[in-house]
Amino acid sequence: MIKVTVLYNIAPTGDVQAFEAWRRRDHQKENASAPGVVRTDFYIARDAGLGPPAFRYVTESYYADQGALEAGFLSPARQEKIRSQVTQWQLTDFTVLVSEEVASSAVETDGS
Repeated sequence: MIKVTVLYNIAPTGDVQAFEAWRRRDHQKENASAPGVVRTDFYIARDAGLGPPAFRYVTESYYADQGALEAGFLSPARQEKIRSQVTQWQLTDFTVLVSEEVASSAVETDGS
């Protein structure tokens, strides 16, 4: 499994409410239906008591393998669409991590 983690912010002049509404609905559906995506998640970072986080937003997208990543996220058409959305929403301070899973554990809870 290959995971793309994108950490980013929105410019102070950006429309946070409109961006978050779009990101939760339209863009989440778009990401989920993008070629090769197995799963995608969107997060808003929270202060863990250590001061404000360096990044406000986190997106994670999972691909079955490198070939799926290249055909989907890394394709020229997808990259062009991402660049357009970055400009439209005034997104800044990107860090993109591509990682390959080497170990995984599921934690079970008793629901309490």
